Amino acid sequence: MMDTLIVGAGATGGYFGARLHQSDRAPTFLVRPRRAQTLRQRGLRLHSPSGTQVVQPRLLTTDAIDRHYDLILLAVKATDLDTAIDTTRPAVGPDTLLVPILNGMSHFAVLDELFGRNAVLGGIAKVVTSLTDDGDIHQFAEGASLTIGKRAEGTDPVRFDRAAVTLDVEGVGFALSEDIDRDLWHKWVFIASIGAANCLLGGTAGEIAAVAGGTDVATGLIEEAASISAAAGFPLDPSSIAELFHDPTSNLTSSMYRDVRSARRAEAEPILGDLVRRGRALGVDVPLLNAAAVALRVWSNRRDTAEQ
Repeated sequence: MMDTLIVGAGATGGYFGARLHQSDRAPTFLVRPRRAQTLRQRGLRLHSPSGTQVVQPRLLTTDAIDRHYDLILLAVKATDLDTAIDTTRPAVGPDTLLVPILNGMSHFAVLDELFGRNAVLGGIAKVVTSLTDDGDIHQFAEGASLTIGKRAEGTDPVRFDRAAVTLDVEGVGFALSEDIDRDLWHKWVFIASIGAANCLLGGTAGEIAAVAGGTDVATGLIEEAASISAAAGFPLDPSSIAELFHDPTSNLTSSMYRDVRSARRAEAEPILGDLVRRGRALGVDVPLLNAAAVALRVWSNRRDTAEQ
């Protein structure tokens, strides 16, 4: 197994790290001092529909990094990428593989330039979790998956296979992608269009479906996002996403919307702002997505002002 470092022990990194720990992979978590204190006191607590599990993870703070790791799972918000890179650099060696599971795709250009495209795999994490006020992880629905794939022909096949074996653990549906760029784009369309609908219209998928015109606006957002993906060379059928906005009983929301509702910093620019910019560069008209991005910028400015 690979010596694995997980950067971040929040809702996503904490979940997958706990599953690795439970499968005897013994990952190390790189965390801030305050998070380290909480985890030492309470352990890493995962509350799922099947019960509560507590693990005592290996913890590391930036000042204590003393070696290179074989595999690094970057599990931070896209808005925290720069800080994560600064703190992680001492742990990256010439043979390290990095698996970022961030939202959006703008992080790849930064990571490729710093560490080389051969060392940066594509990663797609799917799990519905949030962090409680106590620092515990709450999983709202059963099921979680992790997909990885090579983004360059020069990626060492032996190290890639070792990474796959390390990350394939119980409690996580693990898969290898034959076209990770396509799969990354399709996930981006999914989270961006659902997040845009939730945030622009101010409700769950069911609340949107329950009002006149709600499904039409949500479908328009989804079709705009799908058009950008198609223009980038990765077409997809938007109907499967649009169907999610036909059920008035659905409680579906995006992590971005849950952040807004909880007054936490939302990933507006990596998820929506960057998608709108790419759409315009590709000549795609995206008025609804742009409206959602602007609405989130207004909200973000109001939140930041209130914190000052």
